[in-house]
Amino acid sequence: QAIFRETSGDRQYGAERMWIEVEQVADGFVSGKLVNQPFDMPSLEYGDDLCIPLTHIISVKFREGKPELDLPVPRFYWDRCYVDACVVDGRSHVDYLYREEPDMTGEGDKDPDSGWRIRGTPEAIEEDERLGQKPMYIALGKVLNADDRWLHLIDREIGCAFQWDPERDDYIDV
Repeated sequence: QAIFRETSGDRQYGAERMWIEVEQVADGFVSGKLVNQPFDMPSLEYGDDLCIPLTHIISVKFREGKPELDLPVPRFYWDRCYVDACVVDGRSHVDYLYREEPDMTGEGDKDPDSGWRIRGTPEAIEEDERLGQKPMYIALGKVLNADDRWLHLIDREIGCAFQWDPERDDYIDV
């Protein structure tokens, strides 16, 4: 499923969610046929061939009998982390992060603590303090929406720590 927006004329709705029957996933794009009749999008019709960026896919259903498709298995980032507000607000990149033994999961929490603790730049953290903004305990996905440069580290072990190195344009172990 993907979200489509009609760009021409006044529309009753700003966007529509529609299904695509995927035929191929390659080079960051999904190709397939539209399997919905659009409600208010004159530029699209049921059965249209489409090619859209993989990042525009919002939901995936796997159909039995289609093993020949090499589709990525969706992963959801609901586990929680502790993160500075400046990172979530986009005022800072993830500057320093470490993973400790998860200890914040509360009784009845649906999603567990991942153990990730994510910090912005020292200047942005100082600004948070001046603004009275406190760190947040939120889903990893929310942080990744703001800054996903550290996604390749997400499965690292408890006890690891990383600092952003602008010269390398990557994180270094610390």
